[in-house]
Amino acid sequence: MDQGNLSDIQDFYKEKCVLLTGATGFLGKLILEKLLRSTEVQKIYLLVRRNRKDDPEKRVEKLLECPIFDGIKRISSECLSKIIVVHGDMSLIDLGLEEKILKNIVKEVNCVFHTAVAAKVNQTIVDASLTNIRGTGELLNIARSMKKLKSFVLVSTAYSNCVKEEIDEKIYDLDVDVEEFITSIESDGVKGLEKYKSLTEKWPSSFTFTMALAENLIKNESGKLPVAIVRCSSIIATNLGPIRGYIDSCHGPTGVVIGVGLGILRVFYGDDDKVGDIVTADYVINNAIAAGWAVNEYKDYDKFEKLYLKDKVPVFNCVSSPNNPITWKTFGEIMDKYGKESPSSKLMWYPYKIVTSCLYNYLLLKFLLHTIPAFILDIVLLCVGKRGRISGFYDQMEGYTGNIQYFMNNSWVFNDSNNKELIKGMTRKDRELFNFDHSDIDWESYLEYYMKGIRVYILKDEMNTVKQGQKKLQTFKYLHYSLITLGCVILYLFARFFLKMFLGIFFNV
Repeated sequence: MDQGNLSDIQDFYKEKCVLLTGATGFLGKLILEKLLRSTEVQKIYLLVRRNRKDDPEKRVEKLLECPIFDGIKRISSECLSKIIVVHGDMSLIDLGLEEKILKNIVKEVNCVFHTAVAAKVNQTIVDASLTNIRGTGELLNIARSMKKLKSFVLVSTAYSNCVKEEIDEKIYDLDVDVEEFITSIESDGVKGLEKYKSLTEKWPSSFTFTMALAENLIKNESGKLPVAIVRCSSIIATNLGPIRGYIDSCHGPTGVVIGVGLGILRVFYGDDDKVGDIVTADYVINNAIAAGWAVNEYKDYDKFEKLYLKDKVPVFNCVSSPNNPITWKTFGEIMDKYGKESPSSKLMWYPYKIVTSCLYNYLLLKFLLHTIPAFILDIVLLCVGKRGRISGFYDQMEGYTGNIQYFMNNSWVFNDSNNKELIKGMTRKDRELFNFDHSDIDWESYLEYYMKGIRVYILKDEMNTVKQGQKKLQTFKYLHYSLITLGCVILYLFARFFLKMFLGIFFNV
């Protein structure tokens, strides 16, 4: 890093103390890597909870084994000494922080990046509320006491207001008192949700609903704290760095791409002519870092005078559709192309997909192409004495497809004026270092690397096994079309038999 020629954003983060939540998640680890590599932050507190297997220190140790940190280790492994692991949990009061640690955070932290959210497909509203709403509230309570706070950035979802067709860069009012909602959840659990049923059932998932309420908590801090919200649509692999095509999360379209690519998922309910708003992970975190700088700077800089600051809370929609739209059909065709060019050696059948916007056709095809094959395979496994439940695996994959099918059947008009103004207010050097302009992406080239990233980083299938995958692909292709031919012959014979029987009964032929 050029010590004597720091950009505006680099200069802002120089010697700053950062608190990062969600560091073990996909976005969190990318923010951590970017801050260490491209800025001169003084230290980074990582709020990490214990999981079933590991304590926070062990989780961070495993986190730093991720290949995205290899570059930092080669250049300056001393950067890793800036990391301070703190035990905490977003679902607990005061985030479960020890008093001594809490005092240090309040005294030292300048910038907060909040990326820890409950985004699992099967997450209940109660569990999601404790993390996404109450957890955000607890973090805001701590932020109010921070002596040197310069910025607080919540990374939310662009679909937090998916009940609306047009989504502006503002926080939408909800017909609910957020504090009262949380109190009801805390005291009565699931029963506490009953009076909010008419509201909650409008949203497709607990994640989108609870993030809408979390945003309203941020709104309450307008004029009190330097807060900002970055909303991102469907996040997939990195585009430029630290590794092109890096992905380690199966959320969103990625889980579906894996299922189709391995020949497991074949039928989808949706309209593939709809625009699929997808964003690259590195652009999202660059957007968040730039927003952290801007929320501190816009008060004094006339360069940000055109920002739409509803209630003094800048909201940035990190989306691709306004400037570089791509339909689900085009997305699927490109992924199919590169999936068959370098098929995984873990292929389970010949990959193909059928997309239908007719619900009845979808249910029929799902029964024929998902349920029946899974049932047959379960019986085969049982007969050979192996434990396995393929139908259960399909149920799990249905969780991924069920979530994204809502977004394949709908489309939204996003406003990203604030992000455009933010880019205009950045220097050329900052636009290069912290690029988040999706209009410059060549989807064809990018999706090729995305497909390779899935293969290498999620499936753990190195590129040197491509020939093995191609052999499997040809074998399964032969079997696939042989079965189709056999099925057509059987169908023809049945039709011929029943036609003869029909003619014999009614016409004595």
